[in-house]
Amino acid sequence: FNTIENSSYTTKSDKKQIIWNLSEMNFQDFLSSLGHLNKKWIAHAFGQAEDKLSFMLENEKLSISDIRDLKESGVNTIVSFSLDSSSIPVYQRNRMNFLFIPFVDYCNIALRKFAQILQLETNEKVLFHPFETKEWMGYQDLHER
Repeated sequence: FNTIENSSYTTKSDKKQIIWNLSEMNFQDFLSSLGHLNKKWIAHAFGQAEDKLSFMLENEKLSISDIRDLKESGVNTIVSFSLDSSSIPVYQRNRMNFLFIPFVDYCNIALRKFAQILQLETNEKVLFHPFETKEWMGYQDLHER
């Protein structure tokens, strides 16, 4: 089993982000482990193929300096529920992978499979909270609220 660790990170512009690190899996392995990716999902592998996965969920529009800041802190993949095509060249220039999951897939079987993979990695139930859909939440987080 791979281990997944999460940490909180605040960018220089005071945007708090949760970063997930899978120490033994790269972006392509991660996409492969999702199995039957929904055809509406969009994945761009701009990062180094051998880099281990470190990703964050884009919970608000990031500035170019935020993206550089995250890259410098080790993040190599952005996961988003919204697709802003103007951001894709910025991710490409900064050699960051990008995975777009349409919001309509929020309760879709493909997204549930994505949550199950995180669940297996964390050994903890992973929930996508409907009122704050752009933020990763685990079972413990739910009880702390």
